[in-house]
Amino acid sequence: MFKANSLLAKILNILFDIFSLSICFFLVSILLFTTGLSYSSLYYAIDRYVLDNDPNSLSGFVKGIKENYKQAIPVYIIVFIFGLLIVWAMWIASQAISAGDNMGRVVFSFGVIVLILFAGFICYLFPTLAIYKYNTKELFNTCFGLSIVHLPLTILFGIVLLLSIYLIYRYWILITFLPAILVILQCLILRKIYLKHS
Repeated sequence: MFKANSLLAKILNILFDIFSLSICFFLVSILLFTTGLSYSSLYYAIDRYVLDNDPNSLSGFVKGIKENYKQAIPVYIIVFIFGLLIVWAMWIASQAISAGDNMGRVVFSFGVIVLILFAGFICYLFPTLAIYKYNTKELFNTCFGLSIVHLPLTILFGIVLLLSIYLIYRYWILITFLPAILVILQCLILRKIYLKHS
């Protein structure tokens, strides 16, 4: 047996948290309109429990749901509708490209840029919702400001998020660990940004 505070025990606890929280994220996201709530709850659990070596990470996920569901669900619906409009515009542009319209290429390229920036903005939105108490207008304004001030990071966040969605779509097994790993890395970065702007 090994000691509860040993390095091996800590590694095993982190691996368990990664697996269990990723599964929780998947289960809560099944309804689609609860994906934002699931994202914010995952961030809450990792920020307040996993990175602080608290063994009750699953309780933290549930607590994140209870504290944020009233705001996270309507915010995600807004985000989802806006995202659909971007994808729809890109689809229309792709049809124009197929018909030989060069303007379609310009619109499609612009749509790709907007989609990456929008995905990066989302990577500020739900973590901020999880940790801070803003009304919806303040939340959007704050996250928009962060995404502009830290534009290179916003682009990186957006690319990583879109690539992760694609990889999980192609290889479902990744859902068992990739969400928590990405949020752990994101949390380590955002903690410094939040501290800088506090």
